Amino acid sequence: MKKTILTFAIGITSSLLLAQVKTTQSHFFDSKTLLAMVRFDDPTLYKNSKTAPMNEVNAKAVRDFKKIFKDAVDEKWYEIPNAFLAEYVCNDKKNVVVYNRKGKWEFTISYYDGKNLPEDVRGDVKRVYYDYNINRVEEIHLDDKTIYVVHIENETTLKNVRFCDGEMEVIEDFNKK
Repeated sequence: MKKTILTFAIGITSSLLLAQVKTTQSHFFDSKTLLAMVRFDDPTLYKNSKTAPMNEVNAKAVRDFKKIFKDAVDEKWYEIPNAFLAEYVCNDKKNVVVYNRKGKWEFTISYYDGKNLPEDVRGDVKRVYYDYNINRVEEIHLDDKTIYVVHIENETTLKNVRFCDGEMEVIEDFNKK
């Protein structure tokens, strides 16, 4: 029963995510959509999904993946509702890429330590949040945009900050106490 509910929840979340990504024309996606994308790092989201053997994944998606992500290692494919997700490692960064059922690339997310954040983005974040530590980053490639979700913290607060095209916005803010 739990597995059925989890599968249903994953299906709804993934479907809503892909629908929102498709219909959103803004370059600075709403917080819920962006956070849903970032949550692909949560193994429970797709690890309980069906592992997709290579012969069941859309051939166009596999060709594109092999062409674009030549240095990928530990590649694993999953079948998620309305899409295929490939999880892989490249340059010591964990990544996921999502292709729709027709093999069209939808988005890519790289997960990495804050020390690997590009210097210009780091500088902009630190100018505003100078007393915060940068812990973790999700770098999202969607259409022709690169969006960073930067996880920062100080002694009392945790924040998730979205950074795109020089604009910054807090999308989540938590008190530690």
